[in-house]
Order: sequence, then C-alpha cells, then structure tokens
Amino acid sequence: EHTAVAKAMAHGMGVDFVEQDLVATADGVVVVLHDIILDNVSDVASQFPKRRRDDGRFYVIDFTYAELSRLTLHERRVPDGNALRFPGRFPHVLPAFRIERFDAEMLLIDGLNTSTGRQVGIYPEIKEPSWHGKHDIDLTRLVHDTLEANRDRISGPVFVQSFDEHALVRMQQEFGSG
Repeated sequence: EHTAVAKAMAHGMGVDFVEQDLVATADGVVVVLHDIILDNVSDVASQFPKRRRDDGRFYVIDFTYAELSRLTLHERRVPDGNALRFPGRFPHVLPAFRIERFDAEMLLIDGLNTSTGRQVGIYPEIKEPSWHGKHDIDLTRLVHDTLEANRDRISGPVFVQSFDEHALVRMQQEFGSG
C-alpha cells in the first residue's frame, strides 16, 4: 500500500494524487506507513522479537529509521498469516518493499512528474498526532517542517489531511499553511 513500488505504479496508472499516511519514528523521521503499528504489514517480529510491547504490538515510534529500514513490508495479514483484504493480490515478499521516508517519497513523485510532464499531487495524512504527542513527538510540526524543507521537490498540488481537527488547525494557524 505504501511502498515506493506501489506509488510508482499508481503514478503510472494515471492518478491525480498520491496519498501518504504519515507516522514518526523514535528519532523523529516522518515515514510513510498506514498505521502506527508494524506487526501485520512487516517482518518486525522476526527482526526484532524482543521489542514487542506488553499489548503484543510493535509500534513504529519504538524504532529508529535505521532499524525500520531493515524491515520488509508485505500485504496486510491477519495473525494466521493470510492476507487480510486482498488474498492473492501480491503474495510475494520482496526486499524492494520497504518503509519510505516522506522526503524520499516527495523526491520520487517529483522525479516521476518531471519524467512524464505530469503534475501529480501529494495528499499527506497526519496519522494519530495526539497519540504521537503522548510519546513526546510533535508529528504535525514534523510533517510541516518536512514539507517546508522539501518545497523545491514538490511539483504538484499538496493537500494535507488528518482525522484530528487540531492538527489541521495548527497547520493553518500556527504554521501558516493555507
């Protein structure tokens, strides 16, 4: 869902926007991943078996980006190992399926736009900003700062989204994003 391979495929299929669900690592890197947990989309249990929390889950925020870059992603699975929603869609685990940094994905989309002459936009979603805040990470600020630092790599429109109204208010009022 959120690999560079999937984003390149979507771009090639003619989408107008590519969405990034954004979460943060322990070292404050904004990464593209649908959830704050890793267990059902990666090989985290085999790579870091002792890093499971008391609730049995592995959380992105408990790992540095360097640690996460060692993981391989796969189709979302249920505990028995079968695909959750799309059995057979892409059953193979490939080393190319990795967690991407948000800034790297912006560079990818910009490169694809430049190569094709298209203006595909990005649609980043700030995931669980309140939850990140409880872990002393200001995800909304990190997303804003990452967008600002990569302004020259954004060649299409940008719409920031979140299910947390406060995050969107901050983006507009505190950071001046309109």
